Amino acid sequence: MTRMQQGATAVASLIVGMLTISACSSLTEPYNDAPIDHKVDSPAIVYSGPDGFANFMEKCDEFGNLVITTRTEGGEAAAVVPNEEGCAKFDKGAEAWKKAK
Repeated sequence: MTRMQQGATAVASLIVGMLTISACSSLTEPYNDAPIDHKVDSPAIVYSGPDGFANFMEKCDEFGNLVITTRTEGGEAAAVVPNEEGCAKFDKGAEAWKKAK
């Protein structure tokens, strides 16, 4: 093998290695989510739809809002019901959220 062939082989190996590493990194984060500041681990209610229909979830956030979300083949859908009465007990206010940071 000539020196030129060795150099080309080395460059090709480097490119393949870099592509492999970048492909594997995307496997660890399938949705490319943003970094997490803090988590709200309160329970959520999940409703199961019949076959062919998406399931959906509802959960109260830390501000007394009801968040409803689903994941379907066509993308994601989310709705927020502000100041929901049933979520008032979860409302910690903005000051509590700032302290959690």
